[in-house]
Amino acid sequence: MHFAGAPAELAATAAGGCGRRERDDRAHLSWRGGDNRWRHIGDHPPTGAELVSPTVEDGYLMLCHAAGAR
Repeated sequence: MHFAGAPAELAATAAGGCGRRERDDRAHLSWRGGDNRWRHIGDHPPTGAELVSPTVEDGYLMLCHAAGAR
């Protein structure tokens, strides 16, 4: 996978798809953060999720998912 752009542009690739709530298996990826809350990224945040600003890492993971990386 290759991305040419600024870090803010990479983060923006995950805009609208990042949320926090209890674990949801419909997310592309989810993990428990240092605050002990689940963070999800996907095409749409899970129902009832607290929307959060995407990070560079979220953008990278979304691009990897779109490219079929496992």
